[in-house]
Amino acid sequence: MTHFPLALLLTLAAAALFQTLPPAAARQNYSGLQSLNCDASDELAPSPEFLYTCNGLNRSCQSFLIFRSTPDYSSPAEIAELTSSDAAKIAQFNAAEDPSSVFDLGKDVIVPVACSCSGDGERYYRANSSFTLTRSMGTYYVVATDLFEGLATCAAIKRGNPFPDRELKPGMTIQVPQRCACPSADQVAGGVNYLLTYPISSDDSVSDLATRFNVMPETIMEANGLTLDSKLSPGTTILIPLLGLPLSSMSKVHRRASETGTPSGPEGPDRAPKSKVKALELAGLAAACFLLLLSIAVAVVSVIQRKRRKKRDAGEMRKERLKQDLRVEIASCERALKVFGIDEVNKATGNFSPGKRIKGSVYSGEFGEKVLVVKKMSREIDISQEVNILMKINHFNVINLHGVCDDGQSFYLVSEYMEFGCLKDWLKRGRKGGGRRRSRMGD
Repeated sequence: MTHFPLALLLTLAAAALFQTLPPAAARQNYSGLQSLNCDASDELAPSPEFLYTCNGLNRSCQSFLIFRSTPDYSSPAEIAELTSSDAAKIAQFNAAEDPSSVFDLGKDVIVPVACSCSGDGERYYRANSSFTLTRSMGTYYVVATDLFEGLATCAAIKRGNPFPDRELKPGMTIQVPQRCACPSADQVAGGVNYLLTYPISSDDSVSDLATRFNVMPETIMEANGLTLDSKLSPGTTILIPLLGLPLSSMSKVHRRASETGTPSGPEGPDRAPKSKVKALELAGLAAACFLLLLSIAVAVVSVIQRKRRKKRDAGEMRKERLKQDLRVEIASCERALKVFGIDEVNKATGNFSPGKRIKGSVYSGEFGEKVLVVKKMSREIDISQEVNILMKINHFNVINLHGVCDDGQSFYLVSEYMEFGCLKDWLKRGRKGGGRRRSRMGD
């Protein structure tokens, strides 16, 4: 009896199952981030990590891709050269004047392609492109994800080319199998005539895409094996079932890939395009400018705070100097002044009640058996000068200073209470009285 390896038996069984699969049950499965795997394997069965399975009603059909315009590929002619398609048809489907017209950056460009299973034993649909490198691309991963925007997979390109990975150089011609598919029997029965391969952007959702392409969300989900909980990842593709030909009005302008970012893969460090490097340079420059402005702002704030602190310290020193000067003046007086406590002053004036107010900041107060006057002085004036003058002038027409009070915030002078007014008041009354007497004498 002949013995077969287990792997070979499984491969034969999977192939037999694939060949007998009814077309009516055909459906493509969303690959997700698996399509970014450069080392994917499909030995046992066709894998969505490569391309879309050749299980539709027909083995060849008209299909469409969406290519997002970039600085290097922004016209129908340039995009046609990259995708091996017809520049005139690209211009027609996108309402461009001619193949040399320039699209807005990030615009969804409709690209018509011929999609087919190339042979009887072929397991995948593809739209073949032959592309000659004009600059160093680094790896197959860069070609698949950055140059073709996920419309091709790294594993499929790597399999179809003889060049060693990481050694792709200008002048090399690369064969790129682009992802496409033909409708299944069920889809055709439901009115679907075309499938459009759409590269997912960070701002896409199934509901938004259904609205844009005039189909039901359930139709998109069924065509890609999606559920309500499925997550769409940028850099991957899904199929959009179309009842008719795609219209230019279905396109929109997205942010550029350098702004939205693309998923990182196993060879991410070697695949950064020029636009991304430029973005990093601008980000670094912006960060440097921000740090410079921040340093200037900190220095300005520091200078302002120092000035305020010096001004505050100067004010405190001036107040303390006034306080010391007052103490010196008091101590230098020939006769001692009494130093009253603030509690004693408050008690005498009834906590400076309105009834005790004589005028302005002058209040009367009962200090034992004496009625004295309490005058509140501001610290902003030189109090020592006033105390010195009051103490050194010895005249019966000048009130006597009895004492002082300092509560830490204000100074208070406690002096003699002139019940009948000051000399100025008497002089005024004297002038008025004299005038009346002179008037009577004249009569």
